[in-house]
Amino acid sequence: MRAPEGISNSFTTQTSTAGVVLLGGQYQLQAWSAGWNGAHASVDQLMADGSTWLASLVLAATANAIALTYLPAGTYRLTVGTATPSSALVLGLQRIPGE
Repeated sequence: MRAPEGISNSFTTQTSTAGVVLLGGQYQLQAWSAGWNGAHASVDQLMADGSTWLASLVLAATANAIALTYLPAGTYRLTVGTATPSSALVLGLQRIPGE
């Protein structure tokens, strides 16, 4: 079975999605909310030990944003932390086809 090409979720509290295996390649992070309220969104990668998650410095946002970067194949999750958004925070990480 082929790995999914992205992750998306709507957050109303500080939490993380389940880990998802991604193919790797060019990805776009979309982050939007009408009320960030100090919240922080990030894309985390599962490290080789199978239990440690590290946040990407390139794919992180504290305000409405779009970011592009290359990600190696691996297991990733979306995380909202620091504070609770005052309205739904929508995050999407999508692979850019055509490589």
